[in-house]
Amino acid sequence: KHFKSKEEIIEEVLRVRFLEEKESDFKRIMDETEGTLLERLSLAYQSFFNGMTATSMKLFQRASYDGMEIAKRYSPHLDERILWPVLEHLRAEAGMPELKLLKPSTAERELALMLHSTIVFIGIRKFVYQIDFHGHETDLIRQHVRIWLDGALANLKEFHDLELP
Repeated sequence: KHFKSKEEIIEEVLRVRFLEEKESDFKRIMDETEGTLLERLSLAYQSFFNGMTATSMKLFQRASYDGMEIAKRYSPHLDERILWPVLEHLRAEAGMPELKLLKPSTAERELALMLHSTIVFIGIRKFVYQIDFHGHETDLIRQHVRIWLDGALANLKEFHDLELP
């Protein structure tokens, strides 16, 4: 009786689940955990991965298939909660200015999204395709982070044509 149609109910479920979900531990882990950038990114993405469920993965995909543009609406939240913290720490590791001093380029955002996408795809493989990793998700996530991090650090400065030490 609170909604006029089935579409309004679906819209509300998506809004609450993906746009107003509880604050992510991702940034906190990145900021407060000791260790190398590889270790912090791996822990943060393990926490992110642990928050995935079959229902949330399938709901996100189904909403996208149905044209609900959930990915577009989720994009600002993704930037603030995950992509900008990744870039902030990546820049610190590379000796580059903070995001507040040098706005992230489109290429930089895409770079952070590359890592995020690979972790999300591990979730799709597990929860949608029902592939069993036999408890090795942590190792798999660390492997993806390590390989991405090597390439990201090697290419980051090119995105701003910076000549930094």
